[in-house]
Amino acid sequence: MKKLLLSALIVLSSLSTFATDLNYQWKSGASYHFTAVVNDDVSTSMMGMEMKEQFKTTTDFVLYINNVATDGKATGMLYLVSFNVVDSKGNSLASLKDLPQKALQSEIQVDKKGNFTFLKKIYLITSASSNVLAYGNADANSVSVGGQAGNMKVDAYAEFDPKTGSLKTGYSMKEIKNTTTVEVKMTEETDMVDILPYDFLQLLALPEGDINLNDEIKVDAGIYQMIVKVNGMDNGIASLNHTMSTDKSKDMFDAGASGKSGDGSSMFNMGMDTNLEDEDTSNDDDFGMDMDMNGMDMDMDMDMGAGGNDMGMGGMDMGGFGMPGSDAEAIGMSKSMSPDMTCDVTSKFNYNKGMFDKVFGTVTTDMNTMGVKMHVVSKMEMVLNK
Repeated sequence: MKKLLLSALIVLSSLSTFATDLNYQWKSGASYHFTAVVNDDVSTSMMGMEMKEQFKTTTDFVLYINNVATDGKATGMLYLVSFNVVDSKGNSLASLKDLPQKALQSEIQVDKKGNFTFLKKIYLITSASSNVLAYGNADANSVSVGGQAGNMKVDAYAEFDPKTGSLKTGYSMKEIKNTTTVEVKMTEETDMVDILPYDFLQLLALPEGDINLNDEIKVDAGIYQMIVKVNGMDNGIASLNHTMSTDKSKDMFDAGASGKSGDGSSMFNMGMDTNLEDEDTSNDDDFGMDMDMNGMDMDMDMDMGAGGNDMGMGGMDMGGFGMPGSDAEAIGMSKSMSPDMTCDVTSKFNYNKGMFDKVFGTVTTDMNTMGVKMHVVSKMEMVLNK
């Protein structure tokens, strides 16, 4: 049911023009061992019912690099070493230890700036009758939006007894690398928990170009504002603070970005003018962007594409772009259904070794969609094991 939208923050890595250039130094055949602890506090309100639950997910996993291209882009996999999911009462929902190497894996692509693409995901579907460890495109499943009744077929690695967290009869550690199609009954109590911290891995993305202490990038994308600030550059470690806020009084189509260097001077300032009120955009997918970067004026045309509403900004869907200007009610509905998000996350990058070191912080998400209200507070810490 919960789904964080941290991918929106990746836009910052493509807009910065930041004296140290940060890049990952991926190597073919290299393995990077991580430990992550995520605490999710989930409150759901639906049809007069109030439900609260807490989940603590502890995961040991490895990022294995298969190949690295000349441009620094790597292909590889994330594979589980062990994981444990417990609820607020300390009950184990699912737990596996000392898994066979690469038995449970999730394919990935990642470039030298740390921009991940997840081809498939490992996630746990919790319900009253069974907790299912599944593999697939989680975004395409109805469980991701929650509150939907019915049945859903998934590719399952294993099923766990929801009372004990132990493997159900018919599953074994030796055969867990193979999936079996199972049918999950969906109810308002069904939830989904990412076993691997996919959303937080997206926060490992690095800015383009050289950076200095106290450099700051601010991006406005509709109702969301995202800021990345360089808080530290000590002993080979760059500390980047990521914050995000939501303001639904803003126009859904307003967008812009600015950069401020550590000495307080402006690095760039660009605003986006979609001209929605002055032009008929019903047959035109292009719009203009006027930018002022250190006194240099630039005009840029951007193609919205056939889909009409994807700005290509780190997966941020502005929602409703291309609708007639008179359709204010539909635009207002799109805004009201968009999640309220706040974020305060710090990532640390070892620029001498070309590798992430640690990320920690809190993300809060509030959603009100089709009569289902959700409040999710996620606190996490992920470290690279030395």
